[in-house]
Amino acid sequence: MTPLNLGLTLRNSCVVGLSAGVCSLLQLPEGLFLVLAAFMTLDDSLGKGEIAGRERLVGTLCGSVACLLILGLGQWHGLPAAVLAMTLARVLGLSLGLNSGFIVGGHVVAASVAHHTSEWLSYVLFRTAETLFGVLIGVVAARQLIPVRASNQLEQQLRQWNENLANLLLAPEINPLSLQASREQRDDLLDLLRFAREELSPSASGQQRQQCWGEILFHGEALLGFLRDLQPLLEPAQQYSKELAIDCFQLRSSCGKRLLTSWGPKDSSERAQAIQIQEQSLERLQQQIQWLEKYLQQQDHNALSLSAVLVQRSRQINAHTTALDQGIQKLKIV
Repeated sequence: MTPLNLGLTLRNSCVVGLSAGVCSLLQLPEGLFLVLAAFMTLDDSLGKGEIAGRERLVGTLCGSVACLLILGLGQWHGLPAAVLAMTLARVLGLSLGLNSGFIVGGHVVAASVAHHTSEWLSYVLFRTAETLFGVLIGVVAARQLIPVRASNQLEQQLRQWNENLANLLLAPEINPLSLQASREQRDDLLDLLRFAREELSPSASGQQRQQCWGEILFHGEALLGFLRDLQPLLEPAQQYSKELAIDCFQLRSSCGKRLLTSWGPKDSSERAQAIQIQEQSLERLQQQIQWLEKYLQQQDHNALSLSAVLVQRSRQINAHTTALDQGIQKLKIV
């Protein structure tokens, strides 16, 4: 267990324990739901915890509204009331975009109908109020005591992913296992992106930061796709023109070197040299394909077609590498 995980465990235990103690001391009715809400909101990152807390609170409100409409206004009871109220709670939850909160709404309905038939109104009101207080306690504690931001975790993992992409570009041969590992890392980043967005304010800088994350993920994913398409072309291309294959690899390698400098100082000599080599490699490739078109047009149309696809994929890799690097530079100054 890392020191951070140990600290989070102690923080969560203290907050939840103190919440339970206060509920017991004040003899709050339905105090269990205050403790549960605080516990759910204290997750391993601010964004993840706030999403969990919102799901629980909105789900509770959906169940409460369903009870007020069916049990209160409609005066339904028993099995018909349970079926109608649960259906309404689920519809409300799904319409509000909840992923799991409607389950909490179903619990509110079930408890109101089955266990609090004569006192369902006080049960619903107390449970809703204490869920709200529990979420607030969890949010305040998570922000003030060892705050862990998913946005920081996302940017750290984006940096690691960027280095992995650079190593893929630098390798003479494209390893399918490395491609698959980078795709799985991309999927993890997309999951983390949802929690990181939750932490950002709706300000202009927050919107710009989100846009930069999206650009980096988009162009990185495009790079993986073009590398996958390039893989089966490399060996046949060497049979027709080793010079072209070498030029394509040099362009790809220069793209990898540029990515390795993306997170470093913007004005470093190493970065300027990497960009210059990339531009020179692209120019050599352009000269190579012009010569090759004249030569292969008289020799082999299949070779010309294969070479054209190889050059096109290499250019696309170059374009997305440049866009990915530019996205990182914008993120560094937001």
